[in-house]
Amino acid sequence: MVKRQTNLLEPIIFWLCTYPLGFILGIGFSLLRLTGRIRIDHPERIPKEDGALIVASNHPSLWEPIILTMLFFPRCLLYPRRRLPWSTPSTNTYYDWWFLFPIRPRFIMVPRTDQSRIIATFRQMLAIIKDGERLIIFPEGGRTYRGNSYQYSANGRRIRSLKSGIERLVKLTNAPVMPVWVEGSDEVLPNGSRFPRLWRRVTIVIGEPIVFPTADAHVKNAVTKKIGESLLILSEEVTTLP
Repeated sequence: MVKRQTNLLEPIIFWLCTYPLGFILGIGFSLLRLTGRIRIDHPERIPKEDGALIVASNHPSLWEPIILTMLFFPRCLLYPRRRLPWSTPSTNTYYDWWFLFPIRPRFIMVPRTDQSRIIATFRQMLAIIKDGERLIIFPEGGRTYRGNSYQYSANGRRIRSLKSGIERLVKLTNAPVMPVWVEGSDEVLPNGSRFPRLWRRVTIVIGEPIVFPTADAHVKNAVTKKIGESLLILSEEVTTLP
C-alpha cells in the first residue's frame, strides 16, 4: 500500500499561508473572469461531487499550474484540504521562486533528472489520488514549446507526445481524467518571463471526465492515446464555441 508522507509543518503553513493566499487568488481569478480576461467554456463539466480526479492539461506556459487550481473556487473554501487540488509544476522552474512559498504545500515539485526523486514524486501523486483528492498534471512532461515530438489537431494546434506517467496513475487508481485545454496563457506569461500580463485573454476549455474501462489496463498506451486525442479535440472547440 502507498502511504502518504506528511510534514508536521504542512498543516500550519497551509492554514496560515496557503489558504489565505488561495482565497486572494480565487478572488483575483473571479475578477478576471468577470472582466473577460479569463473565459471558461463548459464549466458544468467540472464534477461537483468530491472524490479522486486527475485534471490533465496542455502546458503552453508557467501560468497553468497556478490558474488551474482556481477551477474549483469557491467550492474549495469549504473543506479546502480535500477540495483544493494539488498542482505539479517542475522543480527547475518553480522551486527557486521564493514568493511561491505560501502555496508550496499544494505543489508537488516534479524533478526532471533525479530518478529516485522522480519515483518518490510519483508515489506522492499516487497516494494523493488514492486518498480521494484532485491532482492537476501536465502529461506533456514540460511546456509545449520545448518538445521534439508533437501531435497536431485539425486546426494546427499541438501538444507534445504524452509521457507514460499519467497512464500508470490511471491504471493504478482507476481515477477519472478531466482533460483541459488552455489557450492564450503563453501571452499572459510569456516563456522566459515571470511577470504576468493580466490584460491578455485566456480561454480554458473543460472536457468531459473520462473513465477508462478495465480493458484499457491491459492495452499499452491506450490511456495516453485517448487523453492526447481528447486534448486536441478540445483545442478545436476554442474556435468553434461562441
